[in-house]
This record gives sequence, structure tokens and C-alpha cells, in this order.
Amino acid sequence: MIYLIFVKLVQIGKWLGQRIIKIKILKKKKKPDLFGGKMIVNLFALTGYGNNALEILLQKGIKIQCLYTRKEPNPYPYYELEQIDELAKRNCIDVQYIDKNCSWSIKNRADVNLIVSYHRLFKKEHLQSAHYNINIHPSLLPSYKGPTPTRWMLFNKEKECGITAHHMTEVVDEGDIIYQKAYALTSNTDAELRKFLAIKIEECVTYILKNFSKWNIIDSPYLESYYGPFDTKKGK
Repeated sequence: MIYLIFVKLVQIGKWLGQRIIKIKILKKKKKPDLFGGKMIVNLFALTGYGNNALEILLQKGIKIQCLYTRKEPNPYPYYELEQIDELAKRNCIDVQYIDKNCSWSIKNRADVNLIVSYHRLFKKEHLQSAHYNINIHPSLLPSYKGPTPTRWMLFNKEKECGITAHHMTEVVDEGDIIYQKAYALTSNTDAELRKFLAIKIEECVTYILKNFSKWNIIDSPYLESYYGPFDTKKGK
């Protein structure tokens, strides 16, 4: 009788052990989508390209700790678009307005500082506020470094345009490239080209998130060039 009870207990123990193992395996296989929203991002962006980047971060459940931007006095001039600060506020994101000339700082550390067409330069103290500082630039770097690449590409009648993401340094539009994609340039106006590239930036942000910290460094085949602000009055 005692022997039968012992055997039964062993059988129950084995059955429970199998159940426990199965539960552990199931938990191990379950992977959160893009860190389950645990990644913390500071976004540095202006209305335009920044809207598309912000929308993707929201869609993927990424925690946006703060948006650093500037207060725009006028509507976005290239196509109809909500101001990025209003978009952020609607989604309960803290907004910090940074003037053009004042000294500025970053309030809180983040996993990633994501920069998408920002109006201020990053210095050493800014770069130290995150594990990664990724800049997204609307050209095929190192070609068309500078603040208004789309206007210059149209002015020079280029046949290609593109998006580049790179590790940011203190030097403007410098740093190891982790993403680059070229497209045929078929736009006739700056507004059309900006809108086209804004949509393509969504693909870039998605890539950055999915391959977080495992990005491969890319050797760009494009020649280096820099263009300053485009003078719309002179056409150059």
C-alpha cells in the first residue's frame, strides 16, 4: 500500500514537473514587440520630417520621454501638417522649446537621442545624455551635408535622393552610417521632395528600432559635399 502511494506521488511529481517546464518554455519564447515599449527615447525634431518619426515611435509603443523642438510662429510652409509640438501634446509627451541662440541642455538621460532635422548643434554634454545618438538626414551622406539638402538637390538636378541614419558626433552630419537608402528623384518642387522623404523616414525609424544596438556600419559610395542654407531670393 505504501509502495503504491509512493509511485503515485512520483507520477504526480513528474506530471507537475512537465507542466512547470512547459510554462517556462512558453514564457521564454514570448518576445515583446520592440522591447514592449520599454526603450526610452528623447526626440529632437522640427515640424515636417519630425512628425513622421514621432508617429512611428508612437505606433511602436516606444516611450518618448521628451520632444525638443522650437515654437513655430507660422504654419508649416511646404504642405498641410500639424505642428509637431501640438502632436506631442495630444499624446501627453513633454515638450521643451529650445531657442535658436540660447544655451540649452537635455533634462533627462535616455536610451536613444533621436535627431530628425533639428535646429541646434550637439556638443559633448548633449551626446553624453544617451547611450546612442542617432541622426536622420534627408540625403545620401556624405553628399549634401547641411541644413537644406532637398533644395540643393533640386537646384543641381540630381537624379537620386535618399535617407541616411548615422551615429552623431560633434561634427555636423558626421559619424558612422547605420542606414542608407537611395530613391529616384522624381519630385519637381521642394515641397514634393520633402513630403516624399518624410514618408521614407518612417522606414528608417522602423529599421533603427528593430535592429536596436545591432546596427551594421555602412560604407557609403557617395562623394562628400556640403551646402549651406539655400537663398530662395537668389535661387542658390
